[in-house]
Amino acid sequence: VQLADAHVRIKEEECAQRCSRCWHDEASRCICPHLHSLTPKLNVKVLILIHHKEYLSAGNDAKLLLAMLPSANAELFVYGKRGDFERLELELAIDPLHTLTLWPAEDALSVDRFKSEVLPPSDPYNAPLDESDGGGGDTRPLLRVVVLDGVYNQARSMFRAMKKELPEEINPPLVALEPTTLSVYHRAQKNYGEKLQKIILLLIIKMETWSWYYLFCKF
Repeated sequence: VQLADAHVRIKEEECAQRCSRCWHDEASRCICPHLHSLTPKLNVKVLILIHHKEYLSAGNDAKLLLAMLPSANAELFVYGKRGDFERLELELAIDPLHTLTLWPAEDALSVDRFKSEVLPPSDPYNAPLDESDGGGGDTRPLLRVVVLDGVYNQARSMFRAMKKELPEEINPPLVALEPTTLSVYHRAQKNYGEKLQKIILLLIIKMETWSWYYLFCKF
């Protein structure tokens, strides 16, 4: 932990000239003018646990969630940075029932199974969403979604740390995109580092896409 925290501090010093929003060089390569602010229709907060080796990397895509979503809908936690895992634990303890981790495990739940097996029948997410509220937005409980950001081996390390270090009662259930076959599971593992951030962007930000409907309109 001390070595990882030291690595984070050194990286923050070395990247002092980078934009704090897009992590590109602020003077010559900042992409913020090309980023649009987006407001999700779902009452969701994305909790990004990023590996310290990916932190401040200009090529990282998950930072776009932080840059484009309102601060109330996304928060960053750096795995290896002193105090961040404890902050994550406090966030997970707020409402464990409405918290999940996106992870391609063989025993991961689909969205439908999460709703039927984890949430009680009386839960607001098991009732039809009333869209005739005059534009008042989603009034259901805040849904916290944990995203492990890094190449697959890094993400697996963070996943194992969560299983080992978090109290069982606040360790979120695992949800994946219809994990119906082992082939899908293994492809998800193989491409985790390359595809995860793009998948999350499609699922959470691209509200007009089938992927958005598929994951979150089921809530």
